[in-house]
Amino acid sequence: MVRREGNPDLVKFQFQAKDDEPNNVKLSLWIKPSLMNRLKQLPNKNEFVREAIAKALEENEHKKDDKPQSTVQQIIKYIGAVES
Repeated sequence: MVRREGNPDLVKFQFQAKDDEPNNVKLSLWIKPSLMNRLKQLPNKNEFVREAIAKALEENEHKKDDKPQSTVQQIIKYIGAVES
């Protein structure tokens, strides 16, 4: 049966981001099946990918090379290094 008045404790059960900025933008990308299988084995793959993207972006900003790696290449490199 539907509760017309809603859940009075909804705020208690809502998703809470770890920082002040909410995670309300979706990102979709194509990856290799082997990489996805490795990600699925992680206990919290979404948080892992968020941190990997943030780290790769930070490294890309501080990189002084003329030819920096793409962010996707950095993420794949980071995931491979962590899993090894």
